[in-house]
Amino acid sequence: MYLSRLSRWVGAAATVGVIAEAVAADDRLRFPAPVRRPARPRVSTRLVEPYRHCPRAGPWYLVAFGADRDDWRLFRLEPITDISPAAGAYRPTASPMSPSNTG
Repeated sequence: MYLSRLSRWVGAAATVGVIAEAVAADDRLRFPAPVRRPARPRVSTRLVEPYRHCPRAGPWYLVAFGADRDDWRLFRLEPITDISPAAGAYRPTASPMSPSNTG
């Protein structure tokens, strides 16, 4: 049990590190994300523009613009195990919380 927890912690720390680097460099990220539909559980690959990562009542979350969904998304970091920078330049989407959008 201890090794299982330690393994998850090490994996989560690596994921947070990849996200932090991508946020700082304005890089897109690609990762598999579980689709939470009980009738048809599956995994889809997501391409996102990371904005921030933050804790929320315990678990860590990634706030990102989903390039494939054309909308802002919130991803729980715990199930993300294989995250990597995605090649290609892009212009970051303005956050709905940025001063220019809050009027």
